Amino acid sequence: MFKVMPAGGASAPRPDRSGIKGKIMGLYYDPFKWSLVKSVGFFLFGIRTARDFIGFDVLNPAPQ
Repeated sequence: MFKVMPAGGASAPRPDRSGIKGKIMGLYYDPFKWSLVKSVGFFLFGIRTARDFIGFDVLNPAPQ
């Protein structure tokens, strides 16, 4: 008679997709996988940025 709504509101169901687009959507819509992808991505970005700053002296005073 009455439909029970899930806690936190209901979102529209995702369409089932296959192939590479389905795998990307699977990564994006799964909170654990998406958090892992972001963490690894930012870690790799930080490593690349750190490598670019090799030889850069932060405490070197500016010439006057």
